[in-house]
Amino acid sequence: MQDLVSEYTFTVDKVENKGKVVLLTGQAALDKLFEPDFVSEWTALIEACPWATAFQSPQFVNSWYNAYQNDAFPIVALHLEKEKLKGIMTMAILTSKKDEQLLRNKTVKITGAGGYDAEYQTWVSEKDFGNKFALSAIEEIKAVFPKSNIIFRFIPAGAPIEWLDQSEWSKKSVLQPHKRPLLKFENPDSKKAFKINKQYKTKLNRLKREGVVSFEKVASYERFEEVLDDLAVQYDFRQGVMFNKNQFRDFPARKKFMLEMFREGVLHVTLLKLDDHIIGSMGAVYGKDWLHLQGFNTHSPFYAKHSPGILHFLHLGNHLFEEGFEVFDLTPGGDKYKEKMATSHDVVYSLVLTDSLVFKFKRQVKKKLHAYWESKGLRPMSVEMNFEKKAYLFSHRLDLLKKEKLGFFRKKASPAIKPHQVEMAKPIKGICKNEIQDLLQFEEVGTNISRWEYLEAAMSNLEEGQGLFTWSENGVLLASVWIIDSKDKYAKGFPDGLTLIDEYLHPNIKDQYASFLKGCVNRLQEENPGRSIYLSTADGFETLA
Repeated sequence: MQDLVSEYTFTVDKVENKGKVVLLTGQAALDKLFEPDFVSEWTALIEACPWATAFQSPQFVNSWYNAYQNDAFPIVALHLEKEKLKGIMTMAILTSKKDEQLLRNKTVKITGAGGYDAEYQTWVSEKDFGNKFALSAIEEIKAVFPKSNIIFRFIPAGAPIEWLDQSEWSKKSVLQPHKRPLLKFENPDSKKAFKINKQYKTKLNRLKREGVVSFEKVASYERFEEVLDDLAVQYDFRQGVMFNKNQFRDFPARKKFMLEMFREGVLHVTLLKLDDHIIGSMGAVYGKDWLHLQGFNTHSPFYAKHSPGILHFLHLGNHLFEEGFEVFDLTPGGDKYKEKMATSHDVVYSLVLTDSLVFKFKRQVKKKLHAYWESKGLRPMSVEMNFEKKAYLFSHRLDLLKKEKLGFFRKKASPAIKPHQVEMAKPIKGICKNEIQDLLQFEEVGTNISRWEYLEAAMSNLEEGQGLFTWSENGVLLASVWIIDSKDKYAKGFPDGLTLIDEYLHPNIKDQYASFLKGCVNRLQEENPGRSIYLSTADGFETLA
C-alpha cells in the first residue's frame, strides 16, 4: 500500500469564487491532516458544525488512517478561504486483498473515512456553507476518480442534502432514510430504560452468588491495553457466530485502531466483571456529549445464562447519566432492544452517488426490499444475513462436492478407539480447558462442517453449560472435545459421571487421538476425583476411567 500511496499521490487546486477547494490524496493527505495547527482548525470546525459527529473528528479519522495505512487510500477534500479551513470531507478507498491497483481510471468504491467503523459519514463545514461545500467536494473527487462510486454509510440528521436536488446528482444518486433510536437523558423516561427489572435482578443475584460483581470504567491506556486481548477474543467469537467474521483476528490493525482511539479520547470503554473475570464489555465512540453504540460490545459465553451483556448495558446507562452525557445514540438497525430503550427518534440517510446505471439499479432494488421487509415487521439486516448464510453454506457444500465426489453426504467419524488404547497412550501436553481463543483457530479440514457452523455449535454448547478441551499449536486447532456433566439439567440420557462428546480432530493428528483423550481424562480425574469418565461413540458410551 505504501508504494501505491507514493505513486498515485497528487494535489489538485481549484479556485472558487470566494476561496479554493483542494483535493489531497495518499501521503499528501496524511501529511496535511496530521499538522498540529491544521488539527486545531479542524477541531474548531467540528465544534462549530451542528451536524458533525465524533466520527469526523481528527481524533477518530487520524486514528483510523494511521492504523489502516496499509488497507486504505486516503482522499481528502478541503475548502480554504484565505488559508482558513471552511470545509473538510475525509474519504478513502478500501483496498482489496486480491487487487490493489488503485488507478484513477478504474472503478472503485469511495467511502467515508473510517469505513465500517464510522457509523456516520459526512462533510463538515460552517452551518450555511454545507450544501455548496458538499457539491464542490464531490465534483473534485469525481474529476479525479471519474468511475468511482461514492458511498456514505449514514449521513447524520441535520446534514444539508438539498444540493442533491439542486444538481445533476438528483438523477445519479440513491438516498435512503433510516430511523435512528435515541436515548436522551433529559427525558424523564431515560431512567426507566436502565432500571433493572425483576428478571434481571434475579440473574444479577445469581451472579453475585458466584463471586463479586463489579462495573469498571477503563480509565487508563495501560488498563485498556491490558484487557484488550481478552475483549478481542470475546468479540471475534461472537462475530464469528453471528456474521462469520473475525475482525481482530483477520485485521490486526483493528487493535491498533482501538488503542489509538482510546489514547485520543474518543473511545469510552467499560467492563462488567465477576471477580477478576471480564464477563461483559463495551467500547463506544463518543464526542460532543453524545455516546454512539459503535465500536465493540462483548460478553462471556460461559455466563450467558445470566445475560451479562444486558446487565452490563443496564449498569452502563446509569453510569452515562452520572458522567453527564446528553444522548446515548442507539444507532440504526431495527433491533428490538434499541426500540424498547429509545426515548425519541430522528432520521439519518445512506447515500450512494454513481454514474453507473447498473450500480444505481442494484441500490434502488435494495432500498425497495428494505422498505418491504420493514413493512412486514422484519429487520432488513437479519434478512440479508440469513440469505448470506444460506449462500455461504451452499457454496461450502458445493466445494465439498467437487473435492470429495459426494463424500460430504457421509458423516466423518473419528477413528475407532477402545478404552485400553486410551489407557496405554502417552497423554498430550498443552491441552487447554474452556479456551475460546482456540476455537477461533478452527480450520475447515478433516470435517464436513463449515467454520460458521462449528462456531455456532460451540456457542450453543458453551451457553448450555458444557465444558471444553482444546489442543492448538502454531495457531491451528488440532483437536477439541466437549464435556457433559450428568449433574447438569441438559444431560438427560447420559451416564452418571462426565462424558466426552463431539470431538473434532485435525487430519494431521488422527494417529494421536488416543493421546489427546488420555490428556483429557487425566485432567478430568485431577479435577473430579472418583467420578466416572465416558466417551460418547456411535455405538453408545465407552468407559474411559
